Amino acid sequence: PFWIFGGAMMPFSVETHLCVLLVLFFVPLLPSALAVFVGALLAVVTARMKRKELVQTIFFILVIVAACLLPVLTSGTGDGTAIESPLELPAWLRAPFEKFWAACVFAAGSAAVFSLPCVFIGKNFARLNTMILTRKSSSAYKKKELKTSGKVRALFRKEIKALFSCPEYSINALSGTIIAVLVPVILIVTVRGEFSDLRAAVFANSALIAPYFTAFMLFSSLTPTTYCSISLEGKSLWILRSAPLDGGQVLLSKMLVHLAAETLPGVLVAAVFGGVLGFGFFYVLSSVLCVAAMSAALGGFALLLNLRFPVLEWEKISVPVKQSRSCLFSMLVSFAGLGLVLLIGALCASVNAWLGAVMMPLFCFACLFLSLGLLSACGRKLYDRLLR
Repeated sequence: PFWIFGGAMMPFSVETHLCVLLVLFFVPLLPSALAVFVGALLAVVTARMKRKELVQTIFFILVIVAACLLPVLTSGTGDGTAIESPLELPAWLRAPFEKFWAACVFAAGSAAVFSLPCVFIGKNFARLNTMILTRKSSSAYKKKELKTSGKVRALFRKEIKALFSCPEYSINALSGTIIAVLVPVILIVTVRGEFSDLRAAVFANSALIAPYFTAFMLFSSLTPTTYCSISLEGKSLWILRSAPLDGGQVLLSKMLVHLAAETLPGVLVAAVFGGVLGFGFFYVLSSVLCVAAMSAALGGFALLLNLRFPVLEWEKISVPVKQSRSCLFSMLVSFAGLGLVLLIGALCASVNAWLGAVMMPLFCFACLFLSLGLLSACGRKLYDRLLR
């Protein structure tokens, strides 16, 4: 896309094209080098921790939060005023895009920085691997009172532990929720003294802004937790199948995790920030109903896709989490649902302010009923066919 735009729309020189080619090719090496170093350090530090997966998950979530907040915290000039042109880059940072020699220096520097952690970890791999795999002897066993629990409740606790004990799974599933929570906070922080003006502008244009706000809140369900929850059972699925559990109970527990981890935060953020930003009660209610219904629907569709395209034979957890067809298809369905909500809301609001706020929830509840109907009719059958 860059070369189509640059060649057809902008008079870029040959030197600029070569510079951008080098820069774009070598830019990923810097964050990759940081990831290799931090990942190895984190693995060594948490190797002997009892809850190392949970610690790693919390660390990665904090990294995402920091990455979102850092531009906001550094966007001021120091005297409380915003930078007039935040996209204006300093001359030394523009040089690799304009001068070929500067692009070559950047490429060589990126390659050198990337090679350092790779060479270090490569030479010390055996020692590091030993430190990671060996643990201290476990503490003495303490007798605890045996607690009973209902089947669905026990399955729900199992699924919640699986979500937060696997960093790859939790980051992919919860990144949308983190963004949906942080962006309104960042918006309110950045406007600072002009917040009253922002509220007045939002209130005056609620009919048109509400569909965009609702669609953005649905980012919390962009990758539902259910899109790989069946695949994560892996080769041990037969144990779950052998337990005295009904297929409906298993599917319900996986849906409940999605509702608790993604739907509920999206609903709360839509209600709280919808009111704080100045939407009227009717628009806030419409947004809350849309987010609740469409988020639950997306979770049901993702669960169906995972039942239809399960990946039970895997060695690395990244396969079901990032490289499965259910992952790709569920993201496409989520984007389609988000786009349709925005399109219906914007088109109807342009005709009548109340029409958009009514049609969006109706469409979302129609998707929810379709999702629940398919789960009821096909979900159990697909689950019963697994491992046959």
